[in-house]
Amino acid sequence: MERTRFLQPEEFNQDFFDGFISGNQHLGGYWNYNQTYNEKEWKSIARIFVRFGIQSPALEVACAKGFLLKALRSLGVEIIGMDISPYAVEHAINCGVVVGDVRKDLQQFTPGQFATVISHQFFTMLSEEDVRKVVLEMNRVAKKQIHIIQEAPDTRFNISHPIAWWAKLPFHSGTVLIGEENNQNVAIV
Repeated sequence: MERTRFLQPEEFNQDFFDGFISGNQHLGGYWNYNQTYNEKEWKSIARIFVRFGIQSPALEVACAKGFLLKALRSLGVEIIGMDISPYAVEHAINCGVVVGDVRKDLQQFTPGQFATVISHQFFTMLSEEDVRKVVLEMNRVAKKQIHIIQEAPDTRFNISHPIAWWAKLPFHSGTVLIGEENNQNVAIV
């Protein structure tokens, strides 16, 4: 079995988010971040977090250009975001996004500073070892966690496990894990 290669921080750049030209072919960016903000699409995703009880103040890790932040704010959630990519933060559509590597930069926040920490298609970008460390640090800074897990990622760069695997990680009791494929595959740990 071929070993998964994880993207390095410097690879979360313009090519990653907005796509690039290879020969005569435009290769699109990551998950619609190369497009303008689509209010209907992002509010639909934001409502999933609201349905599962997001509370303010909240932190979104790996928030990219802040599209989900904008949608959640429009629904009344007080939220800030953190992303590893200076490019994404520079091109974020609203304020409240800071550059930071969640594997080490959550320590700037105090214990329990957030009511909720959320992520959307983030954990699969980390190694399994890093996922475990990040979960413990998220437990420290938030009382509740809600995560949409990408169940069928591009396995050239990501890890892929069923929701049951993710649910065995040391999350706080009550953490909500939602399967990305149909948003019906939910685990509350």
